[in-house]
Amino acid sequence: YFSSYQVAIERSGGKLCLNPHPLQPYSAAVLDILADLFASKMQQPSIIAIYQAVVSLTMVTPKGILEDKDYQIITKFLEDSCSLVIKPKCDKDNDGLRQKAAQSLGAMIGIANQVGSSSLLKTEERICDLINNNILSVVMKSAIEASTTSDAELGIVSIAYACDGSEKVAKKVVNELMGILFEKLKSGEHQDVLRIAKAVGIILKEGGNSAKISFHSAEVDPVDIIKIVGHWDDNLIQGLMKAGMSLLQLPQSEQELEEQTTATYYGHKVMSHFLHAYDDPLPDVRIQTLFDFVCHVLPPLSDWQTVQLGICLPLFARILQHNNLSENMTTKLNGMMEPLADLAIKEQTNTKTRGAAASSMFWIIYRHQSETNEDCMSNTALQESIFPEIMNRFDRLNEVQAETSKEKVEDLKNSLNLLAVVGSAAACRGHPSSTKMSNDIATFLIELALQGKSTISLSHSKVPSTEPASIIKKASQLAAASAYSTMISCEYGSPFWRQRILHLALKAMQAAMAESYVDYFNCLGKLSLATHIA
Repeated sequence: YFSSYQVAIERSGGKLCLNPHPLQPYSAAVLDILADLFASKMQQPSIIAIYQAVVSLTMVTPKGILEDKDYQIITKFLEDSCSLVIKPKCDKDNDGLRQKAAQSLGAMIGIANQVGSSSLLKTEERICDLINNNILSVVMKSAIEASTTSDAELGIVSIAYACDGSEKVAKKVVNELMGILFEKLKSGEHQDVLRIAKAVGIILKEGGNSAKISFHSAEVDPVDIIKIVGHWDDNLIQGLMKAGMSLLQLPQSEQELEEQTTATYYGHKVMSHFLHAYDDPLPDVRIQTLFDFVCHVLPPLSDWQTVQLGICLPLFARILQHNNLSENMTTKLNGMMEPLADLAIKEQTNTKTRGAAASSMFWIIYRHQSETNEDCMSNTALQESIFPEIMNRFDRLNEVQAETSKEKVEDLKNSLNLLAVVGSAAACRGHPSSTKMSNDIATFLIELALQGKSTISLSHSKVPSTEPASIIKKASQLAAASAYSTMISCEYGSPFWRQRILHLALKAMQAAMAESYVDYFNCLGKLSLATHIA
């Protein structure tokens, strides 16, 4: 039914009109056949094909060429599809059929609200009213109020397809869901929060650009939700900013600690459903709002600020990845590197927050440094935070007993992985200062993997000159080889930087192979490094 007439209508902006309509002899007859087939309860593949055919037919058929009985067929099809979508799920249900019904219903809702559509779904008043005043609200209610997530999912899928077809529907739906989410968080009703956030996530993933545009123009900004979840207090923030480190706010009770844990959990869960909306360039106002919020809470001067920062950092990292920042923002990034490094390397930091902080550092180093900047942004973070902490963790490993060293080894591994992330970002950038930094980091990891120690210092901290204990040496070699693998597995930037970093490793391995003295650790280092290179 996607005829040449339909293409011509679209190209003319709806101005072209043919009389009689080319589909007039066929639409009613085809609709009767589809209705008979649907009523005969055929096998699933045939029913799915009928759904697709009805959507195509109603999409291209304009008002005025069907009779009342034909509109009754379309009305019944819409109502039956709606009933199938909103009814509670049971074991006997055909999931594939219900999924297709949800998609078809959503597509028809979208067409009924599409700007410039000549379809009868939009132009025939009785059909359009049924869709907008009944079916859309019923499906929306089902998606929001269903007792279980599985019952709500089909309604959400239907709404997502409608959003993909109509910016009007997308704006209405996203605004409503974000408003409900905000109010439930504000009132402390957490039982439905994750389900509604998941609904927003599905709509952002399946609802096309219309859903994302509507999300970024919604009345509720994600920063508003972060403030609610993270117990934002404007008066406290002003006090902290004036007093600085002299007024650190610490948890006063176990109850407050529990509240912070709950806030972190819900905050990360909710924001994870929003990430699809940050995979493309954002409106300047949304970038500025989140950037300003990060500036307020970095470095965090209270435990609640740490919670707020941890919740917003995954979104901040996506902004850094996909957007060009203003000159004013870029000048502030250098001052963020050290506190981000502190956050990424602390053992006490939530795992997701550590990962988001490391990701933010990567994109700052790779994408947001001026070509005229002679000093790589990674220098300060390496010299003041990362490398000194790595040396401290070596010292702590030497002090612990073998049976209690597992946790300390994991801490060392995490810090070396952060070092590898910084090294790969510097390598991706490709500037001479960054290239030297990436070479030094790679050499440090290579020597550590091969020998269990390194002569390279990446800061003012002294590299231990004594031979490490055997357990420390083994842990260092395996952790360094794994970190080196993390560094070369980065897929961004030119492929030539990986060739350079691999050449450093192969050259060092050849030198190690030529040594006459061979022991367990010598073999372990070469084997672990070779395995990760392969």
